[in-house]
Amino acid sequence: DDLSALLDYAPSRRSVVVSADGEEIGAFSFENRRMVPLERMPAHVPAAFIAAEDRRFFRHPGFDLVGILRAARSNFGSSDVKQGGSTITQQIIKQTILVDEEALPAGVLPPEQERELRRIKKYQRKMKELILAVRIERELTKPEILGVYLNHVYLGHGAYGVGAAADTYFGKDVENLTIAEAAMLAGLVASPSKYAPHRNFTDAKAR
Repeated sequence: DDLSALLDYAPSRRSVVVSADGEEIGAFSFENRRMVPLERMPAHVPAAFIAAEDRRFFRHPGFDLVGILRAARSNFGSSDVKQGGSTITQQIIKQTILVDEEALPAGVLPPEQERELRRIKKYQRKMKELILAVRIERELTKPEILGVYLNHVYLGHGAYGVGAAADTYFGKDVENLTIAEAAMLAGLVASPSKYAPHRNFTDAKAR
């Protein structure tokens, strides 16, 4: 019933400690995040994430039936999930409104019953995602949803959002990311621990 986690998006951010002369001397945070408005990002940054995660983002109503069917065909008969069908809208709902939806108390149920309950809760969460995705798309514009996503998504090594990730991996602001760097960050959504923190994209490609 409560969509405020997205409609009034206000995530926790890093607090910076500065000296009397304005030099940063330390920082503390629950999440390392640097909020960057979508309009300040180069066009190739959101474009990279849309290409990697949700190519029909601007055409679907919150869920992508084509993507769901494609993922189902790819995953059929496999014990592992090879391809996901979640849209950017669904992903951000899972990461905010439904973040604790599949949580279970540890050690309460026998392992077999716990696995079955987790499976049931996963399907329930997926259905809620579909419903909430449509509701959110009626309340927020596509750019607003994209802006929340790009500032919230976890990209590895404690970096939440593209602002923190640009600094963590390349030591620069989002505005200065190249097309190749934006593509690398977009690729981290599926595997956020793919690269170790560094300041050089050449090193990242070598790894």
